[in-house]
Amino acid sequence: MFFGDLKTYEDCIKLFDIGICPYFTDMRQLSDPLTYIRGPNRIISLLFYGIPSVASPVPQNTQALENNRHVIFAVSEEGWYQGIERLIKQPKLRNRIGKEG
Repeated sequence: MFFGDLKTYEDCIKLFDIGICPYFTDMRQLSDPLTYIRGPNRIISLLFYGIPSVASPVPQNTQALENNRHVIFAVSEEGWYQGIERLIKQPKLRNRIGKEG
């Protein structure tokens, strides 16, 4: 399916099982003033539709969202793999985080 065939953003988002919301590649970027830091809007949008996410723990996210309750935070490559794997292999966790939205 080509996403251009979908009528709305909602049609597209409902196809997701897990959200992946990276904001930087490593913690050093957090201190770089040229790194564009966004708020938790993307994660909250996914939660609105019951979709759990793995995301970077930028300050705006950690102020609004709780790790393992609203989102799974990841920093390292291994952390991203583990977070995604947890949501894939643990349907109760995936559903609980999705319902917290």
